Amino acid sequence: MADDFNLVLEHLRHIRADTGAIKDEQKLHGQRLTSIERGLLTFRDEIDGVKERLDRIETRLGLHDPEH
Repeated sequence: MADDFNLVLEHLRHIRADTGAIKDEQKLHGQRLTSIERGLLTFRDEIDGVKERLDRIETRLGLHDPEH
């Protein structure tokens, strides 16, 4: 009976360790995702700036895209 109890405790310890590792990994993935999101926002802002400049150039040259 004691051996069964110790076996269960050993399994619970391994489960706890695995759960802790999963939490750490999940935290790291969250940090990486946040970094990617920030990069995408910066990239989008840069694209918006280029689009605005291109629109001004097209206006100065008298070029107009019918979809605008």
